[in-house]
Amino acid sequence: MSRRVLIGLVVALTAGVLAGSGLAGLSSPLPNDACADFGSLPEGSTSGGSLELWPLGNRCEYYVGSRLARTTRFGPTTAELYAWIVAATLLAALALFRRGSAAARGAATAAVLLALAGAGWHFAGVVFALFAPAIFGIPLACAVDHLLRPPGTRALGRSMLLAALLGALTFCAVFGVIVSPLVGIAFGIAAGSLASALLERSSRARSVEPGSPRSLRPRLGR
Repeated sequence: MSRRVLIGLVVALTAGVLAGSGLAGLSSPLPNDACADFGSLPEGSTSGGSLELWPLGNRCEYYVGSRLARTTRFGPTTAELYAWIVAATLLAALALFRRGSAAARGAATAAVLLALAGAGWHFAGVVFALFAPAIFGIPLACAVDHLLRPPGTRALGRSMLLAALLGALTFCAVFGVIVSPLVGIAFGIAAGSLASALLERSSRARSVEPGSPRSLRPRLGR
């Protein structure tokens, strides 16, 4: 195994752990009324919540006086977490080893924004999850797409345009998560892949139009 492949696998695994944790959190979103379901507990009971990082989720504790009566956890199971890590690692590896594929880059970048939304949801609620990818995620998506491109094809303007589009698509995907987490995540990744592929095709078409700089290059004869 070459050194380049080994480094790529380590990077893919690291990205898979981080993104997979966020995606797992997004697949088990925090309800708006979390830590407010007292059930049959007597009047005067109190509750408190805390963020758990592994697996990403929230833990609610219900007290009767000073006694801990019960706990509830909102988040993925350990098995679900590992499944999402495997999926995210495979997606990262595909984007790293097939940098020429705009669809693979778009899917991986969209997964990063969805993972950010998942972390934001458990940290500060659904409103933060909706707007975090559009506000904080666009610079991150731009950097990810720019770095994943082959060295000879990197263009900051294209990466910025894709990042802005992915921010809007992730906003829509988070709305889908409210209805069905798996459908929302699948939509976000598929839409990111399609958007990246279409933008790449459009950019290549414009670059060979009559009058464009590339089309005006002199052709060398034999």
